[in-house]
Amino acid sequence: MVATLGCGNVYSQTKKPVRRTASVAAKQKAEAEAKAKAEAEEKAKAEAEEKARISENNMKCKFSLETGDFISQQGYENYVIYEIPEMTASELKSAVYTILTSMFKSPKDAITSVSDNILQLEGYSPSLFEGRISFNYKTIFNHIIFGLVIQFKDGKIRYNTPSLKYIHMVVENSDTNNLSNISGVNIRGYFDEDADSKIASIENYFNNLIATINSKLKQSNDW
Repeated sequence: MVATLGCGNVYSQTKKPVRRTASVAAKQKAEAEAKAKAEAEEKAKAEAEEKARISENNMKCKFSLETGDFISQQGYENYVIYEIPEMTASELKSAVYTILTSMFKSPKDAITSVSDNILQLEGYSPSLFEGRISFNYKTIFNHIIFGLVIQFKDGKIRYNTPSLKYIHMVVENSDTNNLSNISGVNIRGYFDEDADSKIASIENYFNNLIATINSKLKQSNDW
């Protein structure tokens, strides 16, 4: 005689595996969701840390002239870097060129595109510090003629150490002027008196120039 199984027996044999399968699937789903959540949190943490690092680095995108030579406040040997990850090298160069043309008179004479990723600025500052002639009390205005090379990579702008070339001294209401070559000179040792104030004026000029470019660039990118 052939043995047969009743309906009740069939039901009891198939029910348990179905339950186990559903339980395993639910567990796997929960584990996958927990893993995805942990990865998302880790990614968000890493992005926040990178954003904080960039912000801190960008705040130090300036030079110090305390020693008489330009020193990077970011610790690099002869340059500072401003980071803006959302923009390509080409976009950064184009935007900086536009910003510079709005800041300088005769920009075609002042700004040169050296290559696909380099701009060179030959600038003439406003009077950075003043003096006075003792016998006629006329004011002496001192301008700086300088060079600044700016390089670009995707997400980064590099400002090389500014090169001071000449101090142009102009006496008010007079044809008297003098051009002093200061290329390669430790600028602190150049001044006979009130060196700290003059050094601060030159330092502030270049740091403000860089900060203005970066600020306008950030505003342009936000827009």
